Amino acid sequence: MNESDFLKQLTQSINELLSGDYRVRQRNFPDNLEDRSHETELRKLNLSVNSLIEKFHDADNFILNLSKGNLDAEVPKSNQLISPFKELQSNLRHLVWQTHRIAEGDYSQRIDFLGDFSSSYNYLISSLREKQILEKELSISEEKYRMLAQNVSDVIWKYHSPAQKLTFISPSIFKLLGYSVEEALNINFEKLYTPEGLEIFENELQQHSEAFLSGDDNALNFTTELQMISKDSSVIWVESVINLLVNTEGLVNEILGVTRNIEKRKEAEAELKNYAAELKELNTTKDKFFSIIAHDLRNPFNALLNLTDFIIDNIEEGNKERAIELAGFMKNSAQHAFTLLQNLLEWSSIQQGGVHCDPAYVMLFPLVKEEVQTLEGIASQKNIKIELDISDTFLIKADKNMLKTILRNLISNALKYTYEGGKIMIRAERVDNKVRIRIKDTGTGMTREELDRLFHLNSTKSKPGTKQEKGSGLGLLLCHEFITLHHGIIWAESEPGQGSTFLFELPL
Repeated sequence: MNESDFLKQLTQSINELLSGDYRVRQRNFPDNLEDRSHETELRKLNLSVNSLIEKFHDADNFILNLSKGNLDAEVPKSNQLISPFKELQSNLRHLVWQTHRIAEGDYSQRIDFLGDFSSSYNYLISSLREKQILEKELSISEEKYRMLAQNVSDVIWKYHSPAQKLTFISPSIFKLLGYSVEEALNINFEKLYTPEGLEIFENELQQHSEAFLSGDDNALNFTTELQMISKDSSVIWVESVINLLVNTEGLVNEILGVTRNIEKRKEAEAELKNYAAELKELNTTKDKFFSIIAHDLRNPFNALLNLTDFIIDNIEEGNKERAIELAGFMKNSAQHAFTLLQNLLEWSSIQQGGVHCDPAYVMLFPLVKEEVQTLEGIASQKNIKIELDISDTFLIKADKNMLKTILRNLISNALKYTYEGGKIMIRAERVDNKVRIRIKDTGTGMTREELDRLFHLNSTKSKPGTKQEKGSGLGLLLCHEFITLHHGIIWAESEPGQGSTFLFELPL
């Protein structure tokens, strides 16, 4: 064997160690080494590798003993590989000692070296310590117990399960529910809780009792939140710390509880939920706003720029008819950008609270006609007929500018999804004490899923129209906002391929 072959064997041993293969064995120095020019160095390297293998084996055996629970395993000397496990062995030995101390009733012990396990273990110790204190207090005379109870604001009570009645309750019950001690002791215990609160209490009581009978001593203590009924029939939220007391037969026969009012905490939790919901809505509004600016508002301006170049080219080439046609497209693109920008500004004003609804009596027919004329160019391009079924004298009470925005967006929406040669019918009528306006088209219609997504900020993505017209979905959202400010309602009726009808009602 030459030096190179032996070096390869040593390297293989090291690689096996690095890969976690603890079956690797020590290698003897070869007697048949052909070239001995580096024999001294090779022997030193061989000894070092064999020493490392030995330490790995020792560490492996030590760790294996620890994993089997042998905490008295002898610690290999001068072996840096097991330093972390030496500390673990020491900590586990101390933990065993502490456990024995706890079993003997010393609940002052605490551990702090095992992360979440330490927290759980210390919580268990605390629970045992509280149980020890409680048992000691229960051994004090009844009179001393009553004197203590009278000086706390929380309600301390004791319930005897076989007799199904309260056997003790502290005077603070008057502050909590308005009952005197005598009244509380004689009232049906179940009548102190709302039906939902009683169901929660009984379910938790059953679950913890069954868990205790299954061997879980910790199940004797639990905390619950529920609603109780005051003497004046008002309902309040309370928190009860429950301790199940066991008789000599090992059965739960009494309940010791401490109950406190948590109405303010519940109000604070509700406020936090409202704040979270408002913050989520604000974030959604912000995302929608920037989405429209970054995409929907940019597209029509890009189209304007491109159409401008096309018009210049056609004018230079003398193609007047094509230039006029492109100018029409350019006008539509500009109208789309203007409408989108107008909607965006109005919607932004609503979000900032800068829009006020000032209803006044106005004639409906002229307003509708004006908006139809504004959109006449788009209707003409798609050969769509718009019919009005509104009396010339139809009077409506609304904010004029908001109503125009509503009409403009709903008619534009109908034009967008109506096929060429189709028809749009706009009708107004009185229903009870309301005015109902309907805009019906002969367009593509909508599925039930699409109807359910209407008027929601987080689902305003608009599908292309019958001529691939694009939109932001902001118009319908704006209609919903303005109609809500009028204390009105808006909804849609539609089926795929049968057209759509948008209806809204405003109070007279």
